Amino acid sequence: MHKAGLVAIAGVLTLALTGCTPPVDEPTQTTTTAPTPSATPTPTPTPTPNLPTLTPPRQFDLVHPLRLSPVDQVNTGVLSGDYFITLNANTVWGINVHDGSVGFSTPLDGPAPSCWKQVVDPSHVYTVTLSETDPVDLRVSAVDRGSGELTWTFQPLASDILAGADCGSATNTLTLTKQGLMLSLSQTDQATPGTPTTSRSWMLDPSSGQPVWQSNTAVLATDGADFGVSVALATISTPMGVFFYQASPVNLATGEIGPAFWQTANSAQLAGRYQLAGRTGDNLLLLAQTPGMITTTTVYQVSASTGAATPQPIVRLQATNLDRCQLGPSDVLICTLTDDPVMAFGVSLADGSTAWQHAFKTPESASTPVLFGGYLYGFDPNTHASYVLNAADGSILQVGLYPPAIAVKETGLVFSVPGADGKTAWQCWWAPALA
Repeated sequence: MHKAGLVAIAGVLTLALTGCTPPVDEPTQTTTTAPTPSATPTPTPTPTPNLPTLTPPRQFDLVHPLRLSPVDQVNTGVLSGDYFITLNANTVWGINVHDGSVGFSTPLDGPAPSCWKQVVDPSHVYTVTLSETDPVDLRVSAVDRGSGELTWTFQPLASDILAGADCGSATNTLTLTKQGLMLSLSQTDQATPGTPTTSRSWMLDPSSGQPVWQSNTAVLATDGADFGVSVALATISTPMGVFFYQASPVNLATGEIGPAFWQTANSAQLAGRYQLAGRTGDNLLLLAQTPGMITTTTVYQVSASTGAATPQPIVRLQATNLDRCQLGPSDVLICTLTDDPVMAFGVSLADGSTAWQHAFKTPESASTPVLFGGYLYGFDPNTHASYVLNAADGSILQVGLYPPAIAVKETGLVFSVPGADGKTAWQCWWAPALA
């Protein structure tokens, strides 16, 4: 794993952010100056057994971090309960952040993956892995968090796997819904311009891993919804190399796909791409994006209970080339850009304006902004400092010389740093919240 741009801060990781707590009522920006300590953190001999609960945290104790050595070299993972959950060496790990003990370590079947994603519920960890073997190996695995047992593995039939899929050309989503575990795989043939995106989707029974239904479309879904959105290639003539797609409601219980949205006898509203940014109340936020050199975005609402879509967009976003949008606080979308993926944008759903923008990562760190409790935890590669940003208005609440966050929750954050010489293996650490 290569993580450029962070070696310069490896020598300041024992910074304690005490004594710089901004007032609760009137947040202020606070910048700390780091001493010159050792190159890597030194954990406390006896970890604190009870961590404070701060929602959301702004400051972290880097004088007394805790090493999570079994998952060194990871750059993504999930904080759930007392555990940091991730995948390392084709093994699903649950590491207790109170004391660093291993709650479970479960080897997965199949070859080591080239890319993977995880979702969790109180009882299980679900992991989708893609191994760039020939043929491609795609699997979904369930691990029992209590016993650490591998409960089941789902592997689609070879005929259902998209030929030549790899981590660069294929995108996959894994979503826990009211009706089960939604797996969707889409692929664009990068080597052959002018070919459309192809997709497969499966609704899996979380208790057994057996498919309840499957579709030859991409299915976008959220938790707590009865309906999702099915995306399929539109059956209209298009210029060479440009393809349009149509969106339709899909019943997540049965897989039944309804009539396409926005179709009339003489016209059809199509898009080059659709994104599902989240759910607000009973409505899914569906982003329709036009193809071309500059990608524009309109936002529709789709009822999570009936699958009905608003006849017109609720807003047109002013920013272009938006990517990986997710719903933040106060009806603000948090997005990255296809042409500048180290920048995060806050975009208002009220009028489509850009509320703020800020660098949030280095080129080699986490791929999406880390959002928790309405705050964005980012890293500015220009100043080599991390920050806590109010995602509602873009105000910086805290700045400190600590590494980019991998995951954040009320009690602290997980981060990783290189060895003292900047060349040895990366190490994974937990820093408790201070305030």
